[in-house]
Amino acid sequence: MPPLSAIRNDALQIWNSALDAINPIRLIEQHVRIDSQGIQLGKLYLPHTNYANILVVGAGKAGAAMAVGLESVLAGNLPVGKLLHGQVNVPEGNYGPTRHIVLVPCRPPAVNLPTDRVVEATSAQLSLIRSAAKDDLVLALISGGGSALLEKPVPAIDLQFLIETTQRVADAGADIVQLNSIRSRLSQVKSGGLARQCRSRYLVSLILSDVIGDSMSAIASGPTILPDGPFVSTSMNVLRDLGIDPNQLAPAVLNVLMQPPTEFQVVPQLYPVILGNNQAAVVAASEAAKKLGYRTELEIVGDVHPTDPPHIARGETAEAAGRRLARILAKPWKPFSHHRSMDQVEMPHQQTVPAVNERWCFISGGEPTVKLPANPGRGGRNQHLILSAIDELIHGITPVGEFCLLSGGTDGEDGSTTAAGALFDHLQFKHLCDRISAEIEIDGNRNFV
Repeated sequence: MPPLSAIRNDALQIWNSALDAINPIRLIEQHVRIDSQGIQLGKLYLPHTNYANILVVGAGKAGAAMAVGLESVLAGNLPVGKLLHGQVNVPEGNYGPTRHIVLVPCRPPAVNLPTDRVVEATSAQLSLIRSAAKDDLVLALISGGGSALLEKPVPAIDLQFLIETTQRVADAGADIVQLNSIRSRLSQVKSGGLARQCRSRYLVSLILSDVIGDSMSAIASGPTILPDGPFVSTSMNVLRDLGIDPNQLAPAVLNVLMQPPTEFQVVPQLYPVILGNNQAAVVAASEAAKKLGYRTELEIVGDVHPTDPPHIARGETAEAAGRRLARILAKPWKPFSHHRSMDQVEMPHQQTVPAVNERWCFISGGEPTVKLPANPGRGGRNQHLILSAIDELIHGITPVGEFCLLSGGTDGEDGSTTAAGALFDHLQFKHLCDRISAEIEIDGNRNFV
């Protein structure tokens, strides 16, 4: 194994700065405040006289940390007689020192599918939110991964049908918007289903976004966000776009997808609050890189809602992104343009005139897609991206100077593995270029060892 390079250590430091910027405990403490008169929740200020007790529900990979942060702000600071209680569904091994909010581990690590335990825990949350009094304040802690951690199928289908349909759509290369348009129709809690069970006056959602553009209906499939689109036509269009024959789905599933959605009257006032997002992580990474002496170039890619700002483009596949990043290493490069704000970041796919003797850090935020073969191996999109870059380098791209490629999931999970991602530098390249062929592993989606 070659020694660690200085540039590799820089990459890890930049990565950790991005993670610090979206630390769930810190974000909760920034957006939730309490004083003797009331509670500040984002831009909403509620006097203590406007609510009785506080009920907490929710789900996501960041759920435990969010619950810890919320208790650190509220527990011990509420007026006498007001109760803080609730339940949040989290992955196994994702715990925190909570006293008032019960954390329920619902699925094994790196298994991003609902389980029978998820359905059981979701049923408990539905009972909790139905039991809330009209003058209670309901807080929903929502973060990435919540789709698999908060689930209860509609009565017409069972969990296995839901999982098989979701997996088929995902394996076909669906982005997050396409995936949610299907699974939301099959669920009692997605697309506002949790909110529709609430009879309290206020339902405040504290959301840590893992979706480019922060489309709140896409984050954890929007359990507290009302849908705003024609579900039936959208579902059928998604199947067509992905090349899935609707008649090959289970008849019970197809029947649900073809039915118009049930209309519900929502009682609570809904207040969604975005705590943090991908852009915050990208900006923090850029600031850290500049402190280390790098000039930076930023881009944001991902699977986005059609109404998101035009500077955010639909994401690449992990393989295409990895190969593109490898080609960037073929020569030193200048930025695509100068003096741009984050709102002006475009989607460059080629570099300009080489720059000599400059240290550059290219920072890309988003979520590339992977279309799985019939029998995929273990891996994740970030590891797939890095392996694709390695394959591109080995097959003829000659990098100039020292480099390090790092691709990671800020939620700590990458696909069906225990890794958060992967990184690769010039020392490893020199060590491996004559010893490895990445091509076979890319084709079989085997990128975790």
